[in-house]
Amino acid sequence: MSLISAAFAVIFRDDAIVQHRGTIMGVIGAGLFLSDGLFARGQKLAARLARYFVFDVDARRLALGMGTISVVMALMNVVAVRLLTTNQ
Repeated sequence: MSLISAAFAVIFRDDAIVQHRGTIMGVIGAGLFLSDGLFARGQKLAARLARYFVFDVDARRLALGMGTISVVMALMNVVAVRLLTTNQ
């Protein structure tokens, strides 16, 4: 994800796209996690993430939760871009 974010900064020199980079990255992450949770029952991406937890985790719920959080954070980034100036 960091490499994709760095590529956005290097390829696109437009301030608006750079400001929305967090939104774009959030939507990409949300899409990956939500598709894993809905279509693969969390057995692809979330199952590997669940290995890092000490306790048992339902992989499907983890995928859906991570996807939902990513969507919320992407929406918060849109609001921040709209309300704040570039210097802020």
